[in-house]
Amino acid sequence: MPLYDYKGRGENGALVTGQIEAASQAQVANQLSKRRIIPVAIKETKKKLGDKQSFFTLSFSKKTKIKSDDITFFARQLYTLLRAGVPVAQALQGLRDSATNLGLKNVLHDLAIGLEKGEDLTTGMKRHPKIFSHLFISMVGVGEAMGKLPEVLLEVSKYLQQEKEVKDRVKAAMRYPLMVMSSIGIAIVVLNVFVIPRFSDMFSKFGADLPMPTKIIMGFSDFTINYWYIVIMMIFGLYYGAKRYTDTPKGKLLWHRAKLKLPVIGKILYGAALARFSRGFAITSNAGLPVVQALPLIASVIDNRYLEAKFDEVRKGVERGETISSNLKKSGVFPSTVLQMISVGEETGQLEDLLIEVSEYFEREVDYNLKGLSASIEPILIGAIGLIVLLVLLGVFLPLWGTIEVMSGR
Repeated sequence: MPLYDYKGRGENGALVTGQIEAASQAQVANQLSKRRIIPVAIKETKKKLGDKQSFFTLSFSKKTKIKSDDITFFARQLYTLLRAGVPVAQALQGLRDSATNLGLKNVLHDLAIGLEKGEDLTTGMKRHPKIFSHLFISMVGVGEAMGKLPEVLLEVSKYLQQEKEVKDRVKAAMRYPLMVMSSIGIAIVVLNVFVIPRFSDMFSKFGADLPMPTKIIMGFSDFTINYWYIVIMMIFGLYYGAKRYTDTPKGKLLWHRAKLKLPVIGKILYGAALARFSRGFAITSNAGLPVVQALPLIASVIDNRYLEAKFDEVRKGVERGETISSNLKKSGVFPSTVLQMISVGEETGQLEDLLIEVSEYFEREVDYNLKGLSASIEPILIGAIGLIVLLVLLGVFLPLWGTIEVMSGR
């Protein structure tokens, strides 16, 4: 089909320009009238939208990663432009031209062309499921259907920002224990490869009978040095096997359940997941999305298969006509105090407001646990370091003392 350049006036009288692919000028005028744009000029053209940058964008955008910050910023900017009265197609074109991320520029280019062809924004987003989550797409669909797209975009941007802040705090709190554990691993390698072999040579010269802990440590050190390639293959094999298993439905379910029960860290991950669920549930309920549709969408974005299965059971209960609070109580996911708040909100018709309170409750709990993470994990790390020191003392100094006693007896 031919491509047409058009100029028109929007509802607020602002000049609107763009391109539409259609069979004739009459179809272009018809599409513009449906979008409440009064056509001023329509002219056939062979030049496609964004030709000047298409080769560069298509060549490199796939190599440019689109971060969550980019999507959050896009939602906030699109909300601002729509609130100012700018049509969606024109807003997307402006955002595309100002985007610095090549991958996002290409996505916005595709969305803009889709709108010019008469698509809605939801249909265009569905072509990019790796960029826009199911929750994002469904919320936009509800916003378009109810005429509340700007309000929905504002809520989605707030949700994405809150979610990122929680993730960043968890990552920052995990850096210290990961650094310490890495240091312990390096220390074990240095002891096995450089320190213990020197003591092994010394003990062999004395010809003394070595205690069992020393024999075990020396044997492990010899095996590491002589068969290092087997050790590396075993490590990679265990990692690959564990990854393959956790990629299966059963393995992922067990691993995600185990993560929530880890000492210290599990409580943080659990609270963060429930905070994201509560805030997402509040946003979708406030936007008018039915509970039966909202629950699987929210469960899929909390990134925990075990909790996702629990919330799927809640959805099935709601489909049977049961209340949300009673099914959440059966799932055993939320504590009793939170269940009371949800029950009151359901009875009084203020479920959205109380769900926001619930999300803030879990976010405060996560913050409190994150602040105490270092203090809580230090005893575990000290215990691990102490165990290594004890093994070295038993393995190295016991035979030294035995050798000294033998030499003094002589």
